[in-house]
Amino acid sequence: MRIIINTLVLLIFAAVISACNGSDPAAPKNNGSDSTFSGKNELPKVTVLPPAVAPSNETVVLPSSIVVQLPDLKGEQLKVTTLPQAVSPSNETVIAPPVAVDGLKDLRSDLAKLNKTPPAVAPSNETVVLPPQATTAPKDLGPIVWPLPLPEAQSAATPQAVQVGVRPYFLVDDMSEGELKTKLKSCADGPFKRTDFAIAHRGAPLQFPEHTKEGYLAAIRMGAGILECDVTFTKDKQLVCRHAQCDLTDTTNIQATALKGKCTGGRCCTSDITLAEFKTLRGMMEAPTKDWRTDLYANRSGTLMSHAESIALFDAAGVKMTPELKNMDRSIAGYSLDDYRQQVVDEYKAAKIDPSSVSIQSFNLPDILYWIKNEPEFGKGASYLIKFLPDPTSLAGLYAQGVRTISSSLDGLAPLVGEKYVPTAAALAAKKAGFELVGYTMERDGMPGNTGDMTYGRMDVLAKDVGVKGVFSDWVGTTSYYASCMGLK
Repeated sequence: MRIIINTLVLLIFAAVISACNGSDPAAPKNNGSDSTFSGKNELPKVTVLPPAVAPSNETVVLPSSIVVQLPDLKGEQLKVTTLPQAVSPSNETVIAPPVAVDGLKDLRSDLAKLNKTPPAVAPSNETVVLPPQATTAPKDLGPIVWPLPLPEAQSAATPQAVQVGVRPYFLVDDMSEGELKTKLKSCADGPFKRTDFAIAHRGAPLQFPEHTKEGYLAAIRMGAGILECDVTFTKDKQLVCRHAQCDLTDTTNIQATALKGKCTGGRCCTSDITLAEFKTLRGMMEAPTKDWRTDLYANRSGTLMSHAESIALFDAAGVKMTPELKNMDRSIAGYSLDDYRQQVVDEYKAAKIDPSSVSIQSFNLPDILYWIKNEPEFGKGASYLIKFLPDPTSLAGLYAQGVRTISSSLDGLAPLVGEKYVPTAAALAAKKAGFELVGYTMERDGMPGNTGDMTYGRMDVLAKDVGVKGVFSDWVGTTSYYASCMGLK
C-alpha cells in the first residue's frame, strides 16, 4: 500500500512540475501548435489519479492532503481536476483523497491552503456496473478412459532406469575380502546401465518361466542389452519362442489342458498345435522344478510369445536380439530346413531390424554357413555355439568359412583350476585367431552352490583375461551390475 501512495504522490508531482516548466525562461516556448503549457496564456491542469484498488479485504486510508512546492506562476490560476474513484471489486472500504482546491489566484500567497485538510468527498449513491470479466473456456481433455493402461504396456516402449535387484549385493557381500570385492562394493550406489555384456538367457528363468513376456520384461529392467528367443515352429509354420520343439510338457501347462490330446509320440511338440493354440498355453518353471528356483511368479505370469512378438518387444525396448535356431526334431509337410532357416531372418527383415542388432545362433555349423552364404548381413554376426572350443587347426577352418563369433560354455572358456578360474589355451588361441567369444551360462551352471567368489571371480576372468564380449545369464542383474561397475559396453 505504501508503494501505491508513493506512486500517487509522484504522479501528481510530475504533472505539476511539467506544468511549471512553462514559466522557466530557459524552457522552450509554445507557438500554439501544441498544448504545451506556455506559462502565460494557459492554465496548468493537474490530474489527480484515482486510488489503486486494494487487492484484498483490508481498509486502505489514503492521505488527505499532499504538499506540493511550486514556483512563482505570477498570479495565474491553477485548475485541478479529480478523476472519478475506481470502484472496489470486493467488499473492502477505500477512502479516496479529497477534491483538491481550485481557483487559486496567487500560488505564493495561497500555497498554505494546499497543506490544509479539505473535507472528504462523500461517496456517491450511484450504481456502477463493471463489465464482466473475460473467461477462458476449459480445455476439453477428451473422455475419461478406464481402466488405465497397465504399466507393462508402456514399460518396454520407453527407456527405463536399470534395477539390478538385491542378488548382486548378496553375492558381493558373500565374497572374500580382496581387490575385486572392494571394487564391486564401491559401485553399490550405481549408476547401473544397459549393457551388451549382459545377455539374457531365455529371459529371466532363475525366477520367471522361460521365454515368457514377464521373464523378458524382468531381464530388460535388470539391464540386459541382448535378449534370447530360442526359435522353433508350430503346425501352421509359425515361429515361436521355446527352448526345444518338443518341450511343452516340461515348460508349459499343456498337460492340464485339452491340447494334451494333440501330443504325439509320447511328447508334446510345438509342431503338434497351431500358433493360436500355442498362445492359449501358459509358461511354467522348467520341470522338474529345482528346489532352488521359485514358483512365486509362475502362477501369475507365463505369457507365451511368438518369435515376431519377441522382435517387437525387444525393438521397442531398444535392446539387441540373439535368436537360436533349435533342432528340427520333427518335420512337417511342405516345410524344409532351409525354409526354417530363412524364415527366421525374414521376420527380422519384415520388422526392419538392423542386422547389426541381431546375432543368430546355432549349435549346427550348417545353419551358420547357410546365413553366411544366403544372408551375409546377418551371417557375419552369426554365433556358432559349441560347448568346448576346437583345436587351433579347426579354428582356422571355421575362420576361413566366415565364422567370426563363437559361444562356448563357462568351463570351455575359464574352468576352475584349484582355487582359481583360469582361461583355457583354446580360448586364448581363439582370441588370438580373431574370434569374438561369448560365454554361457552364469546363474545356471553350478547352481545353487555358486558363491560370490565363484560367480564374480569367474565373470572377472572371462571379461579381463579371456576377453569375452558378453555372458549369458539366467539372472542378468548379476551381470549388468558387474558390467556397469567395470565400465563395459
